[in-house]
Amino acid sequence: MFAASPDVAQRVFRAVARIDALSGWWDGYCVHPAPGPRRMPAVAAAIAEGAGASTQICRRGFQRLPGTSGRGEGVVSAAFQAGCEAALREVVTRHAELPPTEATLLALHAALFSRSPADAHHRGRYKVAAPRDGTLQRWGLEPVALRPSSSSVVPGETAFLLSWLSSRLSPGCEFHPLTVVAAFLLEFLAIQPFADGNGRMARLLSTLMLLRCGYAFAAHAPPDRQILSLHGETIVALRRSQATRNTPKPDIMAWLFVFLGILERSAGGLKARTQASEPMRKLSSNQAEALGLARRHREVTNRLVAETLGLPRETAKQTLGRLCEMGFLTRLGMGRATRYRYCESAR
Repeated sequence: MFAASPDVAQRVFRAVARIDALSGWWDGYCVHPAPGPRRMPAVAAAIAEGAGASTQICRRGFQRLPGTSGRGEGVVSAAFQAGCEAALREVVTRHAELPPTEATLLALHAALFSRSPADAHHRGRYKVAAPRDGTLQRWGLEPVALRPSSSSVVPGETAFLLSWLSSRLSPGCEFHPLTVVAAFLLEFLAIQPFADGNGRMARLLSTLMLLRCGYAFAAHAPPDRQILSLHGETIVALRRSQATRNTPKPDIMAWLFVFLGILERSAGGLKARTQASEPMRKLSSNQAEALGLARRHREVTNRLVAETLGLPRETAKQTLGRLCEMGFLTRLGMGRATRYRYCESAR
């Protein structure tokens, strides 16, 4: 797919390994029970945050085009964000049913513009006309390598790219899926198959491909937020790599390292936020030991905790009472018959 020196290859391997380790941590966190109620980040909140970040990126490139004087930037941004949320929700909830095909691509583009009636003429369709005003002027200042594909060749180039992606993500392929996804996004953004929304589509597709490749953390940490914070660096890396895409020695490393860095920051930030909100990190040593005892026995008494942990009866009582307040235990009975049951919902 691309050639790299041994030093560069080692950097790629290390970056990929760090992301895989973070992904493995997240999978383990979600699957294996641990003491205490799990404060799982809400997917709905993550979708809203990702859509908001994607819209902010889009607003940076907003242009008032002829015939859009009645569509203020605020109105356009609201429609963009609503569409981004709808499309991202589709990706997160139905990624297993969305293979990398032309039908999926067009359906996601339609969802992206589903809240924008003014864009009905091109939603879910490849571009069919010349670029918008302003784009041609910019093209005149850029090398040919950085110009997107013309509408006449878009269907063929996109079909070939999707076929390539499917083959490279098939079981037993020699390439790591993260490098394949990075290469796919680079080429997708070089082709720019749609009249509008190519950047938002690329961010949607990155989340879709990550989820389909088993990187479940992407549902709770779409990369849009990190792309927003590294937007300038991302654009520079894309253009550097795209400039060599049709040369005898294409070099995607500038983009690959930025892409892997974005994923590492997304997964690492999710881990940090999750751990910071984990109630178990706030338990005292007595509380943690008493809770472990309750997990093993399912029910404990003040006497059992005091004798097992070597605590005064009053300290054991206060410890158990605090665990009840935190939702780890449920108090049953009264007086000497009081017992404390471990809450299954605290898993």
